[in-house]
Amino acid sequence: MTAKAQEIYRDTLAAQLGAASPISVQATLSIPEQDDRVIYGYFERTDYNDVNVANVSRLITYNRFITAEVISYVKGMTLDGAAVKQIMRDLNGATVIWLS
Repeated sequence: MTAKAQEIYRDTLAAQLGAASPISVQATLSIPEQDDRVIYGYFERTDYNDVNVANVSRLITYNRFITAEVISYVKGMTLDGAAVKQIMRDLNGATVIWLS
């Protein structure tokens, strides 16, 4: 991605993943000892086959929620009832919430 393309992406990230975006959905973020918070973004499910050294194949499923909001991990937090395993922020500002 060119530097100009990255700049455009960063500048429009909130519009792409915000409440008015056609791809966004509303999700409820629950943090222990805090009020629930509504955030917007999109859910993504990734399924792939993992083959280990014994040549045994197993299906691995990862669920994540991608948003433009800045969120810090707090133990025990949930997103729409699913436990939050990890929160990462990419170089362009998107927050990726990994769910169990």
